[in-house]
Amino acid sequence: MLYYSATDANINVQPLPINAYQLGTSGRPIPSPPTASTAALFCNYAPTPAVSSNGTIAGSGIVWGIENPKSGNPANCKGVYVPAALHAFNATTLQQLYTSGALTTKIGFVKGFPTPTIFQGQVYMGTTAGPDNNLPAVDVFGLCSTVPTGCLQ
Repeated sequence: MLYYSATDANINVQPLPINAYQLGTSGRPIPSPPTASTAALFCNYAPTPAVSSNGTIAGSGIVWGIENPKSGNPANCKGVYVPAALHAFNATTLQQLYTSGALTTKIGFVKGFPTPTIFQGQVYMGTTAGPDNNLPAVDVFGLCSTVPTGCLQ
């Protein structure tokens, strides 16, 4: 599968999903329309998808994406305040499995085009902290049995 997302750089930002394309035989073009799309829409900065799975277990693939509101103007395409959020989607259907937007403790601000990093069952996300949100920080997400906050349930 190929996972892709983009946002319209025009003044009237068009929110778009993460799309999945089933790759076929080499030498063939990427199929259109996509095989699957997320219901979650992203604007301002399109997420850079990252993919993980549980070893060789079929059907365990997860596509991760960071919802990144504009730096200095943390609002979605409709002008409503939204903090940055980590999203997880089923790699086959792109149905949402998790979003950190539901946490009572919000994650830090993100800048630029952050990519989730997955290592040993945890997801790392570069953020900022401090009174002016200018100090580098890392938010870590994992299963409740291994991480006391930011649990993936």
